[in-house]
Amino acid sequence: GEEALNLVRHRRVDLVLADIMMPKMNGMELLRAVKAISPAIEVIMMTAYASVDDAITALNNGASAYLTKPLNLDEVIAVVREALLKQHLARENTRLVAALQRELAERISAEVELERLRAVIESTTTDFVSMSTPDGEVLYINRHGREVLGLGEQSDLHGLTLQDMHPAESYAVLRDSAMPAAAKSGVWTGEITYKGRTGRASILTSMTLISHKSPGGEVERFSTISRDITQQRSLEQRLMAAQRMEAVGRVAGGVAHDFNNCLQIILGHAAEMRDRLQPMDPLRESVVAVL
Repeated sequence: GEEALNLVRHRRVDLVLADIMMPKMNGMELLRAVKAISPAIEVIMMTAYASVDDAITALNNGASAYLTKPLNLDEVIAVVREALLKQHLARENTRLVAALQRELAERISAEVELERLRAVIESTTTDFVSMSTPDGEVLYINRHGREVLGLGEQSDLHGLTLQDMHPAESYAVLRDSAMPAAAKSGVWTGEITYKGRTGRASILTSMTLISHKSPGGEVERFSTISRDITQQRSLEQRLMAAQRMEAVGRVAGGVAHDFNNCLQIILGHAAEMRDRLQPMDPLRESVVAVL
């Protein structure tokens, strides 16, 4: 565990496979230490001693997955691919944010900036991109965002607000947490749900929210880049459920094995007692009943 942590400190590491049981520093301690150094590093936990509590603790501390031994190679490959894909999406979001900030830094005027940004976004991204005022009035939504919300490509956005685009719970997060955080630090990232177009369920997205300020430091507007992660989250939840069920099964199997061992000892002693008792001994019938 300590050797792995030293590598993480001095080299670029994308993913860590860690066993729960390790000398000097166990897997849980390594997980917390790695996440403290870089939350972007994906950590997959492994153990031969399955425990539902350990699995939940690991996932709550940022582990990408919790595997039980003996390992299935196909399952390991699938979990690693999923973790690296999640990491790639996060880095892609960061790249898009950086690209957007560079583009906005070159602005000449608000009108020119909006037109230039629209041209790039409409032709190069399948993410949901939008702009709004600090009070929630929507100024711009790209083509893909309009499709998600069921808006026509030429629909007038006048009167449309952020509250119209999000379920009540997600809008509250956006209003009370995300926008204040972005106004303070310049950017906020998290998960936000959009209302789907008529007949479609709500859409869970990974959102990057950026604040754009005037020379005086006042927030003039917010821009968002949101990527649909509904399917990804569904896969993660199914995988977690399967892993938990497997862990429960392994624990139950272990209990049954231990119980069988105890039962064999009882039966052995009962057989020995039966052989030692006289045929007419009143205890013999009770011993035979045990067998």
